[in-house]
Amino acid sequence: MNDIKLEYRLLQKDLVKVVLVSMILPVLNMIIYSKNETLSSHISSADAVILLFGSVKHFIMNWIYWIVFCVGYIFLLQVIWKPHIHMFHINQLLRHKSTSRFWMTKLLSGFLFTCFYVCCALFVALMFCWFFKTANILDPIWLLAFVCLVINLYFHSVLWLLLKIYSMVEVANVVILALFYAGVQLANPFLPLYYGMFSHLQSLTFTFMIECLLIMFMGLLILRKAKKMDYH
Repeated sequence: MNDIKLEYRLLQKDLVKVVLVSMILPVLNMIIYSKNETLSSHISSADAVILLFGSVKHFIMNWIYWIVFCVGYIFLLQVIWKPHIHMFHINQLLRHKSTSRFWMTKLLSGFLFTCFYVCCALFVALMFCWFFKTANILDPIWLLAFVCLVINLYFHSVLWLLLKIYSMVEVANVVILALFYAGVQLANPFLPLYYGMFSHLQSLTFTFMIECLLIMFMGLLILRKAKKMDYH
């Protein structure tokens, strides 16, 4: 817990930026939907979730939403995981006496940020649904959308970090953004290219298990590489 508090203190100067971008992006996306009269009192809350966070097949404008949503996530992820002062890294490693705890703290901070980012998007969507008086505001499908988005986005964040430490940040950015674009454009995306589009999935439980196993595997690769990295 102390490690997470320390990470939070380091991010305080960027906290306003993170919060503003996390809120402004979904607001802009929702304005696009409202201008097209997509949301109305004639649809239910569940229909709104499927429309907003579902496949491009349901609504052609969804590709814009997904691209903005995913690019914004990668941008803020680099703010959360940006390198701090070199001597701070050295002091942290000396304090932890192991690289594993240091990098596990970074992975945990990335997961918490992912939950926050998704919560912002769902909160804004929920407020717009309330404003347009859609039926059954508190539908269980909102929780399902949250789980799908968090697991899938976090999968890509861990993959980004893995590519970054094994190659360079530019390679990680290109690969992840290409995956996001492909996942949005493919009519029948395959794992992990669905980005919370649970309407594409036949078995959510199987999908979640596969993604969680892949996250754990990539996490182990990150910890293994971290032990061999030169921090000087």
